[in-house]
Amino acid sequence: SVLAAASVVVTLVAAGMMPLLGAMVDFSPHRRTVGAYTAAVIVVLNACQTTISLPTWALLWVAKIVSDLLLVVHNVVTLAYLQNLTTDSHVLATYTTRFTILHFCGTITYVLVVVAIAKHLGGDKV
Repeated sequence: SVLAAASVVVTLVAAGMMPLLGAMVDFSPHRRTVGAYTAAVIVVLNACQTTISLPTWALLWVAKIVSDLLLVVHNVVTLAYLQNLTTDSHVLATYTTRFTILHFCGTITYVLVVVAIAKHLGGDKV
């Protein structure tokens, strides 16, 4: 499918830009700026994706590709901040574990809310 192909392209491009991105995030003062801009653009692109229809599908497919790539960049920036939390590797492992658990709990909650709203509005009959 086109979405799977786009996912492969995003993954390959992200892997290719990791050395440059990692250096920029680790050794420049632009970490926070990159994080703020990527977060803002991801929110805007995801909001645009709610307007999907047959005429807008191709444009939103490109928006999805850009959004996925920016999400990888944003995650690199976010993970770069972890090392600043503590110098103790055990404490850092605890933080990382808790952050990951919270992330997945939030994701599961979001999916359940969306499914409940869709069922309530009759979206399961589409």
